Amino acid sequence: MHRHSRQRGSSLVLLLGIMATLAILAATLVVVLVNAQHNTARERAQAKSFHVAEAALDAAMANISRTWPSATPVPFPTPAFQDQFKPTPSPPATATPEPEYPGPTGADVPDVTVAYFDNFDTNAQYDANGDNLMYILTQGGVLDRASRVRALVQREYFHPQVPTDIALWTGGNLENKGGGGGVMPKVTAVLPSDTPPGIVASVEAVGLINADTTDPTKSIINNERFAAYDSTTDPHGRTLEEVFPTRAREAIIRYVKSVGRYFSEENAIPGKTPLQTAALSPETPFGGPGLAGMTVVENRLDSTSDDPVILRGTVQLNSETNPGLLMLLGGIGFTIGGDADFWGLLFVEGGTVTVDAGTPTIHGAMFSTLSVDFRGTLNLEFYPYLLQWLMFVDRPATVSMVPNTWRELQPR
Repeated sequence: MHRHSRQRGSSLVLLLGIMATLAILAATLVVVLVNAQHNTARERAQAKSFHVAEAALDAAMANISRTWPSATPVPFPTPAFQDQFKPTPSPPATATPEPEYPGPTGADVPDVTVAYFDNFDTNAQYDANGDNLMYILTQGGVLDRASRVRALVQREYFHPQVPTDIALWTGGNLENKGGGGGVMPKVTAVLPSDTPPGIVASVEAVGLINADTTDPTKSIINNERFAAYDSTTDPHGRTLEEVFPTRAREAIIRYVKSVGRYFSEENAIPGKTPLQTAALSPETPFGGPGLAGMTVVENRLDSTSDDPVILRGTVQLNSETNPGLLMLLGGIGFTIGGDADFWGLLFVEGGTVTVDAGTPTIHGAMFSTLSVDFRGTLNLEFYPYLLQWLMFVDRPATVSMVPNTWRELQPR
Protein backbone atom coordinates (compact mmCIF):
# COMPACT_ATOMS: atom_id res chain seq x y z
CA MET A 1 0.00 0.00 0.00
CA HIS A 2 2.76 2.47 0.89
CA ARG A 3 4.61 1.61 -2.31
CA HIS A 4 1.56 2.39 -4.47
CA SER A 5 1.04 5.71 -2.67
CA ARG A 6 4.66 6.66 -3.33
CA GLN A 7 4.25 5.74 -7.03
CA ARG A 8 1.16 7.92 -7.33
CA GLY A 9 3.02 10.83 -5.75
CA SER A 10 5.97 10.51 -8.09
CA SER A 11 3.62 10.42 -11.10
CA LEU A 12 2.03 13.64 -9.90
CA VAL A 13 5.43 15.29 -9.59
CA LEU A 14 6.33 14.09 -13.08
CA LEU A 15 3.06 15.41 -14.48
CA LEU A 16 3.57 18.79 -12.84
CA GLY A 17 7.08 18.94 -14.29
CA ILE A 18 5.81 18.17 -17.78
CA MET A 19 3.11 20.80 -17.46
CA ALA A 20 5.63 23.38 -16.24
CA THR A 21 7.93 22.52 -19.14
CA LEU A 22 5.06 22.86 -21.62
CA ALA A 23 4.09 26.18 -20.08
CA ILE A 24 7.65 27.46 -20.44
CA LEU A 25 7.79 26.22 -24.02
CA ALA A 26 4.43 27.83 -24.78
CA ALA A 27 5.52 31.12 -23.25
CA THR A 28 8.79 30.96 -25.18
CA LEU A 29 6.90 30.22 -28.38
CA VAL A 30 4.62 33.19 -27.77
CA VAL A 31 7.63 35.45 -27.20
CA VAL A 32 9.33 34.12 -30.33
CA LEU A 33 6.19 34.60 -32.40
CA VAL A 34 5.62 38.10 -31.05
CA ASN A 35 9.25 39.03 -31.75
CA ALA A 36 9.09 37.49 -35.21
CA GLN A 37 5.88 39.33 -35.97
CA HIS A 38 7.37 42.55 -34.66
CA ASN A 39 10.55 42.06 -36.67
CA THR A 40 8.53 41.23 -39.78
CA ALA A 41 6.46 44.36 -39.31
CA ARG A 42 9.63 46.43 -38.89
CA GLU A 43 11.15 44.87 -42.00
CA ARG A 44 7.99 45.49 -43.99
CA ALA A 45 7.85 49.09 -42.78
CA GLN A 46 11.53 49.50 -43.65
CA ALA A 47 11.00 48.07 -47.14
CA LYS A 48 7.97 50.29 -47.68
CA SER A 49 9.82 53.38 -46.54
CA PHE A 50 12.60 52.53 -49.01
CA HIS A 51 10.07 52.12 -51.82
CA VAL A 52 8.51 55.47 -50.93
CA ALA A 53 11.92 57.18 -50.97
CA GLU A 54 12.75 55.70 -54.39
CA ALA A 55 9.32 56.60 -55.76
CA ALA A 56 9.81 60.14 -54.50
CA LEU A 57 13.17 60.29 -56.28
CA ASP A 58 11.62 59.24 -59.59
CA ALA A 59 8.68 61.60 -59.14
CA ALA A 60 10.97 64.47 -58.15
CA MET A 61 12.96 64.02 -61.37
CA ALA A 62 9.75 64.19 -63.38
CA ASN A 63 8.61 67.15 -61.30
CA ILE A 64 11.60 69.29 -62.33
CA SER A 65 11.84 68.03 -65.92
CA ARG A 66 9.54 70.75 -67.27
CA THR A 67 11.03 73.64 -65.32
CA TRP A 68 14.61 73.11 -64.28
CA PRO A 69 15.03 74.54 -60.79
CA SER A 70 15.66 78.27 -60.69
CA ALA A 71 16.24 80.34 -57.58
CA THR A 72 12.75 79.35 -56.44
CA PRO A 73 12.69 75.73 -55.15
CA VAL A 74 10.31 73.39 -56.94
CA PRO A 75 7.54 72.32 -54.49
CA PHE A 76 7.45 68.62 -53.66
CA PRO A 77 5.81 66.29 -52.73
CA THR A 78 2.85 67.22 -54.86
CA PRO A 79 -0.72 66.34 -53.83
CA ALA A 80 -0.91 63.92 -56.79
CA PHE A 81 2.12 62.03 -55.46
CA GLN A 82 0.69 61.72 -51.95
CA ASP A 83 -2.77 60.76 -53.19
CA GLN A 84 -1.47 57.54 -54.71
CA PHE A 85 -0.70 56.25 -51.20
CA LYS A 86 -4.13 56.97 -49.75
CA PRO A 87 -6.11 53.83 -48.90
CA THR A 88 -9.00 52.99 -51.19
CA PRO A 89 -12.30 51.76 -49.70
CA SER A 90 -12.99 48.06 -50.00
CA PRO A 91 -16.41 46.33 -49.82
CA PRO A 92 -18.48 47.07 -47.93
CA ALA A 93 -18.23 50.74 -48.84
CA THR A 94 -18.81 51.78 -45.24
CA ALA A 95 -15.70 49.94 -44.06
CA THR A 96 -12.76 52.10 -43.06
CA PRO A 97 -9.82 51.10 -45.28
CA GLU A 98 -6.51 50.35 -43.64
CA PRO A 99 -3.64 52.52 -44.92
CA GLU A 100 -0.98 50.51 -46.72
CA TYR A 101 1.70 53.16 -46.12
CA PRO A 102 0.83 54.80 -42.79
CA GLY A 103 2.90 57.74 -41.73
CA PRO A 104 4.94 57.89 -38.53
CA THR A 105 2.43 60.24 -36.88
CA GLY A 106 -0.64 58.09 -37.60
CA ALA A 107 -1.36 59.71 -40.96
CA ASP A 108 -2.79 57.53 -43.71
CA VAL A 109 0.01 58.57 -46.11
CA PRO A 110 3.78 58.25 -45.61
CA ASP A 111 6.03 61.07 -44.57
CA VAL A 112 7.93 62.34 -47.64
CA THR A 113 10.63 65.00 -47.85
CA VAL A 114 12.57 66.06 -50.95
CA ALA A 115 15.48 68.47 -51.22
CA TYR A 116 17.24 69.82 -54.32
CA PHE A 117 20.72 71.33 -54.23
CA ASP A 118 23.46 72.22 -56.67
CA ASN A 119 26.29 69.77 -57.28
CA PHE A 120 28.96 72.37 -56.43
CA ASP A 121 27.18 74.80 -54.13
CA THR A 122 25.22 72.63 -51.71
CA ASN A 123 23.70 75.77 -50.15
CA ALA A 124 21.92 76.58 -53.41
CA GLN A 125 18.58 74.88 -54.01
CA TYR A 126 18.89 75.42 -57.78
CA ASP A 127 21.35 74.87 -60.62
CA ALA A 128 23.62 77.69 -59.45
CA ASN A 129 26.50 77.08 -61.88
CA GLY A 130 24.28 76.24 -64.86
CA ASP A 131 25.96 72.92 -65.69
CA ASN A 132 22.62 71.04 -65.85
CA LEU A 133 23.56 68.89 -62.83
CA MET A 134 21.88 68.80 -59.43
CA TYR A 135 21.45 66.50 -56.46
CA ILE A 136 18.06 65.25 -55.31
CA LEU A 137 17.72 63.95 -51.76
CA THR A 138 14.55 62.11 -50.75
CA GLN A 139 13.36 60.47 -47.54
CA GLY A 140 10.30 58.32 -46.96
CA GLY A 141 8.84 57.42 -43.56
CA VAL A 142 6.40 54.57 -42.86
CA LEU A 143 5.39 53.94 -39.23
CA ASP A 144 8.60 54.11 -37.21
CA ARG A 145 10.97 53.34 -40.09
CA ALA A 146 12.61 55.71 -42.58
CA SER A 147 14.83 55.45 -45.66
CA ARG A 148 16.89 58.14 -47.33
CA VAL A 149 18.42 58.15 -50.84
CA ARG A 150 20.38 60.63 -52.93
CA ALA A 151 21.30 60.83 -56.61
CA LEU A 152 22.98 63.21 -59.02
CA VAL A 153 20.60 64.05 -61.86
CA GLN A 154 21.12 65.76 -65.19
CA ARG A 155 18.88 67.70 -67.54
CA GLU A 156 18.65 66.33 -71.07
CA TYR A 157 17.41 68.11 -74.17
CA PHE A 158 15.22 67.23 -77.12
CA HIS A 159 16.21 68.13 -80.67
CA PRO A 160 13.53 67.25 -83.26
CA GLN A 161 14.85 65.64 -86.40
CA VAL A 162 13.08 67.75 -89.01
CA PRO A 163 14.02 67.81 -92.71
CA THR A 164 16.08 70.85 -93.67
CA ASP A 165 16.34 70.20 -97.42
CA ILE A 166 12.62 70.06 -98.29
CA ALA A 167 10.69 73.25 -98.97
CA LEU A 168 7.43 71.49 -99.71
CA TRP A 169 6.25 67.87 -99.90
CA THR A 170 2.76 66.85 -100.88
CA GLY A 171 1.10 63.46 -101.12
CA GLY A 172 -1.08 64.67 -103.99
CA ASN A 173 -0.73 67.37 -106.63
CA LEU A 174 0.96 70.73 -106.30
CA GLU A 175 -1.04 73.19 -108.36
CA ASN A 176 -1.83 76.83 -108.93
CA LYS A 177 -5.53 77.24 -109.67
CA GLY A 178 -8.30 79.72 -109.16
CA GLY A 179 -8.70 83.27 -110.36
CA GLY A 180 -5.59 84.60 -108.74
CA GLY A 181 -2.62 83.48 -110.78
CA GLY A 182 -0.71 86.04 -108.84
CA VAL A 183 2.94 86.87 -108.97
CA MET A 184 5.26 84.03 -109.95
CA PRO A 185 7.10 82.18 -108.55
CA LYS A 186 5.25 81.38 -105.33
CA VAL A 187 7.75 78.97 -103.80
CA THR A 188 10.89 80.98 -103.12
CA ALA A 189 13.92 80.80 -100.86
CA VAL A 190 15.10 83.34 -98.30
CA LEU A 191 18.85 82.83 -98.01
CA PRO A 192 21.87 84.69 -96.68
CA SER A 193 23.38 87.10 -99.21
CA ASP A 194 26.57 85.03 -99.49
CA THR A 195 24.73 81.82 -100.49
CA PRO A 196 26.29 80.55 -103.74
CA PRO A 197 24.07 80.07 -106.81
CA GLY A 198 22.40 76.70 -107.29
CA ILE A 199 19.82 74.33 -105.82
CA VAL A 200 19.26 74.63 -102.05
CA ALA A 201 16.28 72.29 -101.51
CA SER A 202 13.58 70.33 -103.29
CA VAL A 203 9.85 70.50 -103.90
CA GLU A 204 8.37 67.03 -104.19
CA ALA A 205 4.92 65.62 -104.91
CA VAL A 206 3.50 62.14 -105.15
CA GLY A 207 1.21 63.52 -107.89
CA LEU A 208 1.84 66.19 -110.51
CA ILE A 209 3.60 69.52 -110.06
CA ASN A 210 2.24 72.43 -112.02
CA ALA A 211 5.61 73.91 -112.85
CA ASP A 212 6.57 75.56 -116.13
CA THR A 213 10.15 74.52 -116.75
CA THR A 214 10.42 76.37 -120.06
CA ASP A 215 9.58 79.80 -118.69
CA PRO A 216 10.70 80.35 -115.06
CA THR A 217 8.60 83.51 -114.80
CA LYS A 218 5.45 81.39 -115.19
CA SER A 219 6.47 78.58 -112.83
CA ILE A 220 5.13 78.52 -109.29
CA ILE A 221 8.56 77.28 -108.20
CA ASN A 222 11.82 79.18 -108.27
CA ASN A 223 13.61 76.71 -110.52
CA GLU A 224 16.97 78.33 -109.84
CA ARG A 225 16.81 77.31 -106.20
CA PHE A 226 14.63 74.21 -106.05
CA ALA A 227 14.71 70.82 -107.68
CA ALA A 228 11.12 69.89 -108.53
CA TYR A 229 10.20 66.20 -108.46
CA ASP A 230 6.84 64.63 -109.07
CA SER A 231 6.82 60.92 -108.44
CA THR A 232 4.64 60.13 -111.47
CA THR A 233 7.34 61.10 -113.95
CA ASP A 234 10.58 61.50 -112.00
CA PRO A 235 12.33 58.61 -110.20
CA HIS A 236 13.98 61.04 -107.82
CA GLY A 237 10.70 61.79 -106.07
CA ARG A 238 10.67 60.44 -102.52
CA THR A 239 8.00 59.11 -100.20
CA LEU A 240 7.03 60.76 -96.92
CA GLU A 241 8.86 58.01 -95.07
CA GLU A 242 12.03 58.91 -96.93
CA VAL A 243 11.86 62.66 -96.36
CA PHE A 244 10.30 62.75 -92.87
CA PRO A 245 10.51 59.26 -91.28
CA THR A 246 7.81 57.96 -88.95
CA ARG A 247 10.31 57.54 -86.11
CA ALA A 248 11.18 61.26 -86.28
CA ARG A 249 7.53 62.29 -86.21
CA GLU A 250 6.73 59.87 -83.39
CA ALA A 251 9.64 61.26 -81.36
CA ILE A 252 8.16 64.75 -81.73
CA ILE A 253 4.74 63.48 -80.63
CA ARG A 254 6.23 61.75 -77.57
CA TYR A 255 8.01 64.95 -76.61
CA VAL A 256 5.00 67.25 -76.94
CA LYS A 257 2.96 64.77 -74.91
CA SER A 258 5.54 64.93 -72.12
CA VAL A 259 5.40 68.74 -72.00
CA GLY A 260 1.64 69.15 -72.36
CA ARG A 261 1.52 70.38 -75.97
CA TYR A 262 -0.36 67.40 -77.44
CA PHE A 263 -4.13 67.78 -77.84
CA SER A 264 -6.60 65.01 -78.68
CA GLU A 265 -9.98 63.73 -77.54
CA GLU A 266 -8.28 62.23 -74.49
CA ASN A 267 -7.37 65.59 -72.96
CA ALA A 268 -9.86 67.91 -74.65
CA ILE A 269 -11.88 70.34 -72.55
CA PRO A 270 -15.41 68.93 -72.03
CA GLY A 271 -17.59 70.17 -74.87
CA LYS A 272 -14.58 71.32 -76.89
CA THR A 273 -12.75 69.69 -79.79
CA PRO A 274 -9.00 69.01 -79.62
CA LEU A 275 -8.34 72.01 -81.86
CA GLN A 276 -10.52 74.29 -79.75
CA THR A 277 -8.74 73.02 -76.64
CA ALA A 278 -5.36 73.75 -78.22
CA ALA A 279 -6.50 77.23 -79.26
CA LEU A 280 -7.43 77.98 -75.63
CA SER A 281 -4.17 76.64 -74.18
CA PRO A 282 -2.03 79.12 -72.21
CA GLU A 283 1.53 80.12 -72.90
CA THR A 284 4.15 77.73 -71.53
CA PRO A 285 7.94 77.42 -71.88
CA PHE A 286 7.26 74.78 -74.56
CA GLY A 287 4.55 76.46 -76.63
CA GLY A 288 1.41 78.50 -76.64
CA PRO A 289 -0.61 80.49 -76.22
CA GLY A 290 -2.88 78.70 -78.62
CA LEU A 291 -1.07 76.89 -81.43
CA ALA A 292 2.22 78.75 -81.08
CA GLY A 293 5.50 76.96 -80.53
CA MET A 294 5.71 73.19 -80.82
CA THR A 295 2.15 71.84 -80.94
CA VAL A 296 0.46 68.64 -82.11
CA VAL A 297 -3.33 68.42 -82.55
CA GLU A 298 -4.88 65.08 -83.45
CA ASN A 299 -8.35 63.73 -84.12
CA ARG A 300 -8.20 60.09 -83.12
CA LEU A 301 -11.89 59.16 -83.07
CA ASP A 302 -13.61 61.14 -85.81
CA SER A 303 -11.51 62.81 -88.46
CA THR A 304 -14.41 65.09 -89.44
CA SER A 305 -15.22 66.35 -85.95
CA ASP A 306 -12.80 69.29 -85.90
CA ASP A 307 -12.81 72.54 -87.86
CA PRO A 308 -9.60 73.49 -89.69
CA VAL A 309 -6.97 75.85 -88.38
CA ILE A 310 -7.89 79.25 -89.85
CA LEU A 311 -5.39 82.09 -90.18
CA ARG A 312 -6.88 85.18 -91.79
CA GLY A 313 -6.45 88.92 -91.67
CA THR A 314 -3.19 90.06 -90.14
CA VAL A 315 -2.84 87.07 -87.82
CA GLN A 316 0.74 85.91 -87.25
CA LEU A 317 1.46 82.48 -85.82
CA ASN A 318 5.00 82.27 -84.40
CA SER A 319 7.74 84.64 -85.58
CA GLU A 320 11.06 84.78 -87.37
CA THR A 321 12.97 84.81 -84.10
CA ASN A 322 10.79 82.13 -82.51
CA PRO A 323 9.46 79.74 -85.18
CA GLY A 324 7.18 76.83 -84.34
CA LEU A 325 6.32 73.31 -85.42
CA LEU A 326 2.62 72.64 -85.95
CA MET A 327 1.43 69.09 -86.69
CA LEU A 328 -2.25 68.58 -87.57
CA LEU A 329 -3.15 64.89 -87.59
CA GLY A 330 -6.25 62.84 -88.26
CA GLY A 331 -7.89 65.03 -90.90
CA ILE A 332 -7.59 68.51 -89.37
CA GLY A 333 -7.21 71.02 -92.20
CA PHE A 334 -5.28 74.26 -92.50
CA THR A 335 -6.69 77.46 -94.04
CA ILE A 336 -4.67 80.63 -94.54
CA GLY A 337 -5.65 83.91 -96.18
CA GLY A 338 -5.55 87.68 -95.95
CA ASP A 339 -2.17 88.94 -94.77
CA ALA A 340 -1.65 86.09 -92.33
CA ASP A 341 1.82 84.67 -91.66
CA PHE A 342 2.97 81.30 -90.36
CA TRP A 343 6.60 80.88 -89.25
CA GLY A 344 8.11 77.43 -88.93
CA LEU A 345 7.30 73.93 -90.14
CA LEU A 346 3.73 72.95 -90.98
CA PHE A 347 2.71 69.28 -91.21
CA VAL A 348 -0.87 68.40 -92.24
CA GLU A 349 -1.93 64.74 -92.32
CA GLY A 350 -5.24 63.89 -93.96
CA GLY A 351 -6.55 67.45 -93.84
CA THR A 352 -7.14 69.90 -96.67
CA VAL A 353 -4.76 72.83 -97.09
CA THR A 354 -6.85 75.78 -98.30
CA VAL A 355 -5.59 79.14 -99.47
CA ASP A 356 -8.07 82.00 -99.35
CA ALA A 357 -7.81 85.34 -101.07
CA GLY A 358 -5.12 87.73 -100.00
CA THR A 359 -1.34 87.64 -99.66
CA PRO A 360 -0.67 85.11 -96.88
CA THR A 361 2.81 83.67 -96.42
CA ILE A 362 4.18 80.47 -94.94
CA HIS A 363 7.76 81.10 -93.85
CA GLY A 364 9.68 77.85 -93.44
CA ALA A 365 8.50 74.55 -94.96
CA MET A 366 5.27 72.62 -95.44
CA PHE A 367 4.26 68.95 -95.62
CA SER A 368 0.78 67.81 -96.64
CA THR A 369 -0.37 64.26 -97.29
CA LEU A 370 -3.06 65.63 -99.66
CA SER A 371 -2.86 68.00 -102.62
CA VAL A 372 -1.84 71.63 -102.16
CA ASP A 373 -3.37 74.40 -104.28
CA PHE A 374 -1.64 77.78 -104.39
CA ARG A 375 -4.55 80.13 -104.94
CA GLY A 376 -4.43 83.87 -104.74
CA THR A 377 -0.93 85.14 -104.09
CA LEU A 378 0.14 82.71 -101.38
CA ASN A 379 3.88 82.54 -100.90
CA LEU A 380 5.89 79.73 -99.41
CA GLU A 381 9.21 81.21 -98.38
CA PHE A 382 11.74 78.50 -97.64
CA TYR A 383 13.82 79.53 -94.61
CA PRO A 384 16.51 76.90 -94.02
CA TYR A 385 17.84 78.63 -90.91
CA LEU A 386 14.40 78.47 -89.28
CA LEU A 387 14.42 74.69 -89.72
CA GLN A 388 17.95 74.50 -88.36
CA TRP A 389 16.81 76.54 -85.35
CA LEU A 390 13.99 74.04 -84.77
CA MET A 391 16.53 71.21 -84.81
CA PHE A 392 19.29 72.63 -82.68
CA VAL A 393 17.64 74.84 -80.07
CA ASP A 394 17.85 73.23 -76.63
CA ARG A 395 14.44 72.11 -75.42
CA PRO A 396 14.41 70.73 -71.87
CA ALA A 397 12.97 67.25 -72.18
CA THR A 398 13.76 64.95 -69.28
CA VAL A 399 15.76 64.71 -66.10
CA SER A 400 17.63 61.45 -65.65
CA MET A 401 19.94 59.95 -63.06
CA VAL A 402 23.67 60.12 -63.67
CA PRO A 403 24.93 56.50 -63.68
CA ASN A 404 26.57 55.22 -60.48
CA THR A 405 25.54 58.22 -58.37
CA TRP A 406 22.66 56.61 -56.44
CA ARG A 407 23.39 56.33 -52.71
CA GLU A 408 21.43 55.17 -49.66
CA LEU A 409 22.08 57.45 -46.70
CA GLN A 410 21.36 57.34 -42.99
CA PRO A 411 17.81 58.66 -42.46
CA ARG A 412 17.24 61.76 -40.38
